[in-house]
Amino acid sequence: MLLLKIDCADFLLEVIYILNRFAESANVECSPDLFSIAVTHHSLELNVAFQMMPEFFTLFYSHKSHVSKILLSPLYYTIRRMQYFNIPLAALYVLRRPERLNLKFTPPGNEMPLLRNMSMTQTMKGHMGQINLETFVSIDSEVFRRMVIEFRGYVVYVHLTSSNVTFSIEIKDIVLEQEEGECIIGGTEGELTDFLIPLCPWHVFYTITYHSRRVWLFKAIDRSTMIVAPVGLYAQYAMHFPLG
Repeated sequence: MLLLKIDCADFLLEVIYILNRFAESANVECSPDLFSIAVTHHSLELNVAFQMMPEFFTLFYSHKSHVSKILLSPLYYTIRRMQYFNIPLAALYVLRRPERLNLKFTPPGNEMPLLRNMSMTQTMKGHMGQINLETFVSIDSEVFRRMVIEFRGYVVYVHLTSSNVTFSIEIKDIVLEQEEGECIIGGTEGELTDFLIPLCPWHVFYTITYHSRRVWLFKAIDRSTMIVAPVGLYAQYAMHFPLG
């Protein structure tokens, strides 16, 4: 069972809306330490997750780990309805036969709980790679937003040294210098590091930058790339690009 109390329904609805722009279905994963909604882009090899720690919620309890695949639209409208009726407390149960998620909403006072059933399907394969946290570049979200506009819709080549980072496509380059305070670089140790990041769909990446103060790009051990955009102290967007 998963028990949640949500005081940030508006923001969570916006997150679900953003993820729905990537895909119709999502893996909903819960454990005692994490609640995650993850999608795989329908055409790109791109995995996107919004990960929330227990502290993100007013109340969080999960007695064991579980993952299910559900459609995002019903989840969106269920939470929206929950918000409309001022219901802050939700309990999620997994029904094995038939395969369904049962959402139980508890209104304030002694009113009868509301029940919503959501169909489950086979979970998607979502792999976030083996991330090397020592090799990274971090930039201000406002700078990343400018890059999204400049390179909209492209897969961008990233060239990282110990002193600067270059983002480029065939016709354009953007260079950020660490000495000028334009970026933070770690883990290169004098070596050159190259990888790719997707900025498609560009409008989704653009919106995400308004939720985070900084964006972190990590080079994975398996040559893939991770983009992490922290949201406060207890949540983050994590985007994994396997072909990096």
